[in-house]
Amino acid sequence: MLEREGKSFATLLAEARRELALRYLANPAYSIAEVGRMTGYANPSSFTRWFAAEFGMAPAQWRAEEAGEAG
Repeated sequence: MLEREGKSFATLLAEARRELALRYLANPAYSIAEVGRMTGYANPSSFTRWFAAEFGMAPAQWRAEEAGEAG
């Protein structure tokens, strides 16, 4: 079914991770380590590397900018 839609499981997983990571990071009640765990990363540094590759900045920087604290 995924092939018919032109998608792969990896693509769907990446889309879900991106969406959830942003949603969870927007909530200051979750630490960055918690967000990493909730999106499937056992190691916070792995989550940070993935996030930076996907969004061009570290999760802490994204959160600060979203809160209007940066720049």
